[in-house]
Amino acid sequence: MDMPLVSIVTPCYNGEKYIERFFHSILAQKYKNLQLIFVNDGSTDSTIEIAQSYKEQFISSHIDFIILSQDNNGQASALNRGLKKVRGKYLLCMDSDDSLSENYINESVKLMENDKNLAYCHGNACYIDNDGNTLKYFEKRNSQNFKDMFYDIVFHPQKVFFSGYLVRTEFLDCVVKDREIYTGKGGQNVQLLLPLAWYYGEPAFIDNITYNYYIISTSHSHSQNTSEKVIEQLENYKKILISTITMMSISTDEKNSIVKDIDKHYTKLCFGNAVDTKKSTLIKKYYNELKLQKSLTMRERLLKLKYCNLIKG
Repeated sequence: MDMPLVSIVTPCYNGEKYIERFFHSILAQKYKNLQLIFVNDGSTDSTIEIAQSYKEQFISSHIDFIILSQDNNGQASALNRGLKKVRGKYLLCMDSDDSLSENYINESVKLMENDKNLAYCHGNACYIDNDGNTLKYFEKRNSQNFKDMFYDIVFHPQKVFFSGYLVRTEFLDCVVKDREIYTGKGGQNVQLLLPLAWYYGEPAFIDNITYNYYIISTSHSHSQNTSEKVIEQLENYKKILISTITMMSISTDEKNSIVKDIDKHYTKLCFGNAVDTKKSTLIKKYYNELKLQKSLTMRERLLKLKYCNLIKG
């Protein structure tokens, strides 16, 4: 098998407690023709010092290790910067607190090299808590239609695992213009997966490899959620979806239709969480949005009457 270059891009903010696990995972890969682009997103801990201490180990393993630093502008901004440095035939974007089975890249490249029409692939995914306990396991998706992956990302994100995809860089460049993704709050993986799923359908799957996704209890994405926090997350996710779809080369009519459906779907979810807060100002806000969208149900009308008559914002 040929061994084309694989570029790994990893943004990191304050990762001193876990980046050594990530680095060890890369060093342990059976596949060695790697370019690791590590983007320090304005960390205030010892992240950069730890990263620099691994330079010699990566050099000894013949891995091209690039460290970039920027002010704290968010993971998506850091990813954009890293993408500009990608030289590999293949791209793998990873979170800096995660790890791979040692055969992950080798088996992924083997599959992609055997089928030049594949755009991207992935393996199993394992959710692991702080104590090393397995919480959840993602296996092969049961998709029936070409656009299933796209619509699951949009409307059923709980059905999708968002990290660990090996992507053919040439194919990515066809659908992500100038290697620039939307940089708002809420993450960076959706912005890459949405166009891939729209244009190339379901990713190929490899059963004997695993991406280990660690649930860090102190991280932003895994802190305790109140209904107001959930509303904020839903709003951020909706912005990512709409902004990314707006940047894609889709017909105007189709684009407008998808955006309209997204707006309705997430407004309804926000309304439900607003009811949970029992704050009339929030309930009225999303009620009025549903009213403008002409998508109110009788249940939503009754909930608004019930809570806005009983409580004051």
